[in-house]
Amino acid sequence: MAEVPTVAAESPAAASPARRRAIPRELPLLGALIAVCIVFQLLTGLFLSPRNLGNLLTEAAPLGFVAIAAAIMILMGEIDLSLGSVAGLTAAVTAVLMNMDVPWGFAALAGLGVAASIGVIQGIIVVFFGVRSFVVTLAGYLVCFGLQMRILQPNGYVPIPASMLRDISTTRLPSIPTAIAIAAAGLLWLLFRALRSRPGARLSTAATGFVVIALAVFAVWYLGSAKGVPLLTAIVLAITTIVWFILTRTGPGLHLYAIGGDIAAAEESGIRVTLIKSVGFVSTSILAGMAGLALISYTSGADTTTGTGTLLLAGIGAAVVGGVSLLGGRGSVWGALGGALLLAGVGNGLNLLSLTADMVYVVEGLVVISALLLDAQLRRHLGAR
Repeated sequence: MAEVPTVAAESPAAASPARRRAIPRELPLLGALIAVCIVFQLLTGLFLSPRNLGNLLTEAAPLGFVAIAAAIMILMGEIDLSLGSVAGLTAAVTAVLMNMDVPWGFAALAGLGVAASIGVIQGIIVVFFGVRSFVVTLAGYLVCFGLQMRILQPNGYVPIPASMLRDISTTRLPSIPTAIAIAAAGLLWLLFRALRSRPGARLSTAATGFVVIALAVFAVWYLGSAKGVPLLTAIVLAITTIVWFILTRTGPGLHLYAIGGDIAAAEESGIRVTLIKSVGFVSTSILAGMAGLALISYTSGADTTTGTGTLLLAGIGAAVVGGVSLLGGRGSVWGALGGALLLAGVGNGLNLLSLTADMVYVVEGLVVISALLLDAQLRRHLGAR
């Protein structure tokens, strides 16, 4: 990729002033997560139990993948309404192939290949033909859902045979080795950050880093009494870390922020908008496909409801709850993942209270609306737009 002018690398929402704004935008999410934990623990007495937290983290994994995908799309100024049905189609293709005695690894790769192909097609239509992503992905949703129903005929349900894919959702990582690995990786990252920080900021960096590492190690130890950290959760965290690194520490990632912030300025700065947007569409579809694999691992099969329902809307809502601006160019995938955890936590707590499904949807909708109102207030207060 050709060298990008200085203004392109520094102007996106990743520039230091915008990064400083991102700090208070994520504080409400942290406060909401703490409040949810306290309230539901007081009401149920079970919410913070290691067993329930392990189940919650596993249940939140598919939503986490979709929230990250939605965040990427929104960050570059687009929207993808096909994420849920792409997840469902990926699940259907994978389940059918596994029942045809295709090894689970090849079946999963084939499902992700289908998801990637959908991203390629939709990206071409949006980027090269100039059709609005809202319309294109709405059509993509209908096509994928129709194909999902067709593939799952005649019963509308296909179970997956015993395999590593099915076991992913039930596998737990051993606590002690996991805690040691987290502490070692965290200390190495902290040392790297400290060496790159200004002398005056090193103490603050070290203090914050030690707190985060200590909390992570404590969480692993606490979940150890319920057989350990879910493997599926570790996969989601690893994928989120990779996506975060690409978006915030590489040129293409910063350019994606720039495109979402001001596409005209990005083009004038020499950013390859066409290439980055195309890659963005493919990446989000692959992440949606991963959500589909997580779903069939958790449910041990695919049916016509897999990936449908509220998964898409909850994923977009989680991104917004996590501080991703609907105007594009501002937000974090970690915030989106936190938003997914918040919505999943609310749903889990309400289920523990034996609330009916309709009331769970009502409360989750109110949480998203509250986040939208808060986002508008913060934008007005910070004068971001």
